Amino acid sequence: MPRVFDPEPTLERLRKGDSPGTTEVSKTFELIQDAHVQLSKYDSFVEKIEESLQKLKQAREELKGSIDVTAAFVSPVRLLPEDVLLEIFALHIASEEVTLGLSPQIRTHCPTLHLSQICSFWRKIVLSQPTLW
Repeated sequence: MPRVFDPEPTLERLRKGDSPGTTEVSKTFELIQDAHVQLSKYDSFVEKIEESLQKLKQAREELKGSIDVTAAFVSPVRLLPEDVLLEIFALHIASEEVTLGLSPQIRTHCPTLHLSQICSFWRKIVLSQPTLW
């Protein structure tokens, strides 16, 4: 790691009102120049770490997406037989009120349509059963 110098002695001299001598001015400018070089190294190191972190975050999100898709495949609702899902859908639709909006202020609410938008599997089931409409 790049070195860090202690600014405390300089702060103390600033508080006292000390002035640096000619030799000290030259050494101080050298120290500042070296510190800027070290700062650039820090910046470069931080940039590399941030790039690595970004790649790790992206890989994490991809893995999370894969987990979600795989978990959805074996979710309990997907294991239900189609006739049980149809019965559940029919009960849900019967308990909901259908409203068809004729203006932007009145929203359309159709539970059958809503169920058909959940996933392609449910859409296939809902569209194959005219009794749900």
